[in-house]
Amino acid sequence: MWWEPGSGCDNLVSEPILGRKCGDEDVGLLTGVDCNIPHHPVDACERKWITGVQMNLAGPCISHILFADDTLIFIKAEEVNCRNLIQLIDNFCAASGQHVNKSKSSVCFGSNVPEEVSRHLSNILGFERVGDPGMYLGVPAIWGRSKKAGLAYVKGRLLDKLQGWKKSTLSQAGREILIKAVAQAIPAYPMNLFKFPVSFCNEMDALIAKFWWGQKLGENRIHWVSMERLGRSKEEGGLGLRSFSIFNDALLAKQCWRLISEPNTLWALVLKARYFPNCSFLDAKKGGRASWVWASLLAGREILRAGAHWQIMDGNDTRVKSLICPVSGEWDLDFLKPFLADSEVEVILDLHTGDPTLKDRLVVWFGGRLNLRPNRQQVSSWASWLVQMGEAENGSAEVIYPSRVVAAVSRSVTDYQGTIFRRSSRSLLNQLSLGAGVLWSPPDHGVIKINVDASWEAKSGVGFTGVVARDEQGCFLAASRHKIKVTGATMAEALAIMHGCNLGVSNGWNSICVESDSYDAISCLRDPAKKGNWDAFPVLRKCLRLGRAFQACRWSWVPRLANSVADCLVSRNCKEVCDHVWVNRPPSSLVYVLSNDGLPCPP
Repeated sequence: MWWEPGSGCDNLVSEPILGRKCGDEDVGLLTGVDCNIPHHPVDACERKWITGVQMNLAGPCISHILFADDTLIFIKAEEVNCRNLIQLIDNFCAASGQHVNKSKSSVCFGSNVPEEVSRHLSNILGFERVGDPGMYLGVPAIWGRSKKAGLAYVKGRLLDKLQGWKKSTLSQAGREILIKAVAQAIPAYPMNLFKFPVSFCNEMDALIAKFWWGQKLGENRIHWVSMERLGRSKEEGGLGLRSFSIFNDALLAKQCWRLISEPNTLWALVLKARYFPNCSFLDAKKGGRASWVWASLLAGREILRAGAHWQIMDGNDTRVKSLICPVSGEWDLDFLKPFLADSEVEVILDLHTGDPTLKDRLVVWFGGRLNLRPNRQQVSSWASWLVQMGEAENGSAEVIYPSRVVAAVSRSVTDYQGTIFRRSSRSLLNQLSLGAGVLWSPPDHGVIKINVDASWEAKSGVGFTGVVARDEQGCFLAASRHKIKVTGATMAEALAIMHGCNLGVSNGWNSICVESDSYDAISCLRDPAKKGNWDAFPVLRKCLRLGRAFQACRWSWVPRLANSVADCLVSRNCKEVCDHVWVNRPPSSLVYVLSNDGLPCPP
């Protein structure tokens, strides 16, 4: 990408006539080369031979950018820089055996460089002086004031493609493929950089619509279906044709996410030095002289904010560190309760904090159905299942369209069948690999085994966690049951593991083995590189931190048949509704299950 620097800088584009790039490291192969002269722009900047471009003192200094066989060199418009650059190029050419093709090279000066200075410096460099380098990587190097005029080349390319296809006899399927694979991909690259005007996107949508309905030059045909309906997915009765305006917003949001998740890349460091040197990207302001690129990124940032969700870790980025107890890592809202309503306090307490040694984590969700799976305890018939899915899909106040109803029913049936198939397959694998009579097994000598499980109701979001601890002889030590309110089953399982670790810490046990029938949670704990479910990430990271408080801590997955005691504790048959902890003597509802494991327990 050609980048136009600020005032007082010049751009040099050089292309070697041989097959190797100018940035190759195998220099100094020939004898007689002056080793006191640097061979590479980076080395030249470090030795103060040339002065690169720098937005501010904290920003990166850019001396060159390489792409394929092109080299873009950025230096300050001074005579000493130009003469040293010529010596650097000559020394590199002598060492590598390459030559610069001056007919394919040019130099461009900033607008604040006087005419006499630019003419003198271009004579020193020996390259052609140009005011506009033209197109580079399919994008103009310099943009004018009119956005539509600058984007005219995009519309021209699209129109050329469509007019060429109109001369051929194509079926509707052929037109659909050409639109999706070729036509709608033409503006993809500039849409990653710029926010197109809505009127310009509508004009390109109109060109696509005319081509789809077979409209040629000089004729008008009826468009029987609107572009909005054609843009729906095929499941909803459409064709999945992209709206250029929505596609543009999605690409800009993707670039914003890259800017947040990859802050140490060169382009991110340049933007930070120029537009938000003293704050984060999410807090940056537009400013009075914002470029088109920066204004476009801010438009994409609003889309991220609409679907963004902060996960509290250390509390610094979200400015809530003072509200977190440094000892327990939980919320400490005592001094705020007089100023907050009870409902507000409850909402804050429902936000689970994570490992305080990590930074706050921003996660983004761009639609889709979360935790939309059958609840076998709530679904009594196909009719009730379809009613629940229809309400979740459309809402009670929305107008119901027949095509959307069919699409919702189709997705619901697919989800239902897929869940039943996975459960039956998992049950079959457990029976084949583990046998039908799987029982709980005692831990090693000196180790306390803690079995955990969780239940969760999707409609209310309320569930329970159950924890049962036994020693190497199978004797009952302690148990606990807690009421929770979470957004998913994986989050509930993670909280159960955290409560198990807390039970071990409160009883002063040194070595523990935490067993759970949640494969996703245990796999993330065994391999910290796996982030797993985004919602459960903070709690799982807190579990890892709690595990380091023991002399030995092992995470173990077991099938549900070997976790029957904890499973019974969170079932609906358990009469305990409030949080409860048992020590030495188990609740009466667990005695029968403990006896089924074939191990002793107190009477």
